[in-house]
Order: sequence, then structure tokens, then C-alpha cells
Amino acid sequence: MVETLPPIARWFAPLEPLVAAAGAWRRAFYRGRGAPRVIRLPMPVVSVGNLAVGGAGKTPMVEAIVEQLTRSGYTPGVVMRAYKARPPLQPTENGAFWRRSLRWALVSDGEELYADVETAGDEAVMFALKHPAVPLAAGKDKARTALELASEFPLDAIVLDDGFQSLRLARDLNIVLLDAARPLDNGRTLPAGFLRERPEALADADIAVLVEGEESAEEDSEAAIRPYLKSTAPVVKARRVPSSLTSSGGESLPLGELNGAEILGVCGIGNPRQYEASLRSLGARVEMMPFPDHRRYDSRDWDEIERAAGGRTVVATAKDAVKWEDGPRFPYLTLNIRMELDAPLDDILNSALKKAPLNLKANS
Repeated sequence: MVETLPPIARWFAPLEPLVAAAGAWRRAFYRGRGAPRVIRLPMPVVSVGNLAVGGAGKTPMVEAIVEQLTRSGYTPGVVMRAYKARPPLQPTENGAFWRRSLRWALVSDGEELYADVETAGDEAVMFALKHPAVPLAAGKDKARTALELASEFPLDAIVLDDGFQSLRLARDLNIVLLDAARPLDNGRTLPAGFLRERPEALADADIAVLVEGEESAEEDSEAAIRPYLKSTAPVVKARRVPSSLTSSGGESLPLGELNGAEILGVCGIGNPRQYEASLRSLGARVEMMPFPDHRRYDSRDWDEIERAAGGRTVVATAKDAVKWEDGPRFPYLTLNIRMELDAPLDDILNSALKKAPLNLKANS
């Protein structure tokens, strides 16, 4: 994913050394003096995260891991960030109102949905709807959220979405996703680049996944990250591929429906170009209409989309579709994406999980 920094970032670029140093100090703290504060659960914790900001395919990867664990006879739970959630306003003692920070909330108990997009965020609700039998909790404090979920349900594994920087929770397996085209971006952290932390943070990764996208992967992408990885960490290649197509009425359609179709691709995600590439891979003739990540759509958006479509088929992402159920007057399709790896996932996990082996069985 090649991005261009906004012009305002140039003004804040001199702050990069402070941001990078803060991230490095925090990671060193939890390895050292802060280690006693780290929460360890009585079950394996598998984390899926990334080094850069933006869409890297974390949620499809979490889905693949949860499906593999379930096939192997495990009962996994999932913890997410609840990004852009808006918990209800709560009264203070003087009668004023403030918006409560979401510490943690149960989204699904594996049978019933307890939260909506407003209270738990779009990604959490999307996952819960696609995997209704999996207990899921969301919250800003992922360590506490995981602890609460593990204490409430008879789980034997936790999968943590966007967990590479969640250092207060002990992870038995750290999976880090990187863009195969630019695995280290420009090598700089925010605000001078798109990295959350310095590349040296990859020393904590147990598996590095190079996700191929709309751009050609660097021939030396593995060589670029190998110096930062521990010698035992494998590097795996993966790609996001279309998995299913659903109408706004809930009907499942063959992916071939998009072959040759003129469509308007609408998305509010971190990597719209990857979504466009997925649509084009199905033979669609695409015009894109991207919105900011985690967009909260309103009637003005629906009108704008309908005008832009001009009678063409509108195709949305699954993350956007959970916010469209009662919104647009026009029919639309939802494209679902899955993660495809170049090696069997059970083999990958088993080869890396030494401290808390899951003994994953091959698919039956």
C-alpha cells in the first residue's frame, strides 16, 4: 500500500524521533520493569497485528485463525479494539453529560448479539455477524477485555485483533502482517511515515506475513524484514481474495455476477485500492467511491452514492454493509474477503507455537 503523507504531516515530521522513542521505550518497559504488570491468561493468546497504520488484512487473518481453531476442536474467543465506537452518554454528578470511554463490552456470547455499531464499532459487529458462534468482546483496554472474556466463557484460546502493540497482555503467538509491496514503508514512524513503531519492534514477531496486494511485491521484501526478525520466525506469503457475494436482501450470489458488470465500488476502509483490486480480479468494470475509514454513513452519503452510481450496481465491503442495513434506498451487493496463505495454516501455527502449543489437527 503506497500512501502519500498529507501536507500537514510535514509540519509535524520533526516529532518523529519522539514518537519512535516513545514506542521503543514502551516495548522495552514491558520487557523489563513493567513485566510484572503484564496479564497472562490461562490459555494461549494468538495476536494478529501490524507495524504500519492502515488496512493490512488483520480481520480476514483473524477469521482464518478462528476457523482453523474451531475445525481443530477448540473454543476460541475474539478480542477487538472497538475503534470509533460511541458508548452511551452518561450523567455526571453535576448533571452534565460525557461520553464514557469503552473499557470493554460483550459483543456476542456465541449465541446472541449484544452490541451494535454505535456501541462496539463496525469491525466487531461485522465479525460477530459472520461468526455468530464465537464469543467476542471489544474494548479500548484489550488486556482487561481479554481477561473479562476469558473469565466469562469456557474458552481454550483467545485471538486478539490488532494486538501487536497490546503489550500489557501476554501473547503466546505474535503474527505481524506487512504489505509485501513496501513491508517497511519509508522506514519512518508517524508523523513522518506510516509506521507505528520502528522496524526493530519486529523482534517480537513470531510469524511475519507478507500480504500481496494490488501492487507487485518487492523481490527482496523478505530480505528487507529478515534482519529485524528473530531467526526462528518464519516469513509467510498471503493474499486477500474474494470469497462470497451477498445481495442487500440477504441472497447469496455467485462471484461471477460481477464479471463484465459496470459497478460503483464504495468503501470506508484503510486500503481502498486493495478493495478495488479485488473487484477488478472478478472481471468487473469499476469506478471507486472511497470514504474515510470507519465512515458513519448518513442520508447525504446515500444520496451522493445513488447519484454517482447512475443505475450501476453498487458493491460495498462487509465492514461498510453492517452500517447500511437501514440506510440506502437503492439495492447493493456486499463483497466478502478471505485470507489465503501459501502454506497450510495449521502447519504454520504449530511450527511457531512452542510455548503454548495448540496441537492443531489438519483439516478434516
